[in-house]
Amino acid sequence: MEFDLTIEEVFNLKDALIEKLGKAGSLSNSHKVEVNEQTTFTEIKIVANEYWFWQNAGRGKTKKGNTPPLVRPKIDDWVQKLPTWYKANGAAMTKDEQAFLVTRKIHKEGYEGNHYVDDTLPIYEELINKAVFEDIQNYFNNEFNR
Repeated sequence: MEFDLTIEEVFNLKDALIEKLGKAGSLSNSHKVEVNEQTTFTEIKIVANEYWFWQNAGRGKTKKGNTPPLVRPKIDDWVQKLPTWYKANGAAMTKDEQAFLVTRKIHKEGYEGNHYVDDTLPIYEELINKAVFEDIQNYFNNEFNR
């Protein structure tokens, strides 16, 4: 197996992550696999929106908030994209009220992660390790069998 072919396989990682994530949206759209091939090394970088970690790992309930706030600024940005919610009396909630409710629920209850990265990356890690080992083995076989 040539390592170059394995790099082509790695580009499928984005599709595998999105499939495991099971959703289309800003996180799915943010996933990118960047390959930088130098003469002495190959670097594979997987990038995504900052909150990928929390989507993957989840978050437990907390007893006190963070200082400085870590969750609230991200929730504020996310809530701006949501439709308007309404109170029991039919009045529209402000975006600040919506963000407060989401943040409070996360603070009190946490949420379970979906482990989409944890379940997907080992497949590609194994593929890359195998290809590197075979390339090294082929190199030494060619060098010493001359």
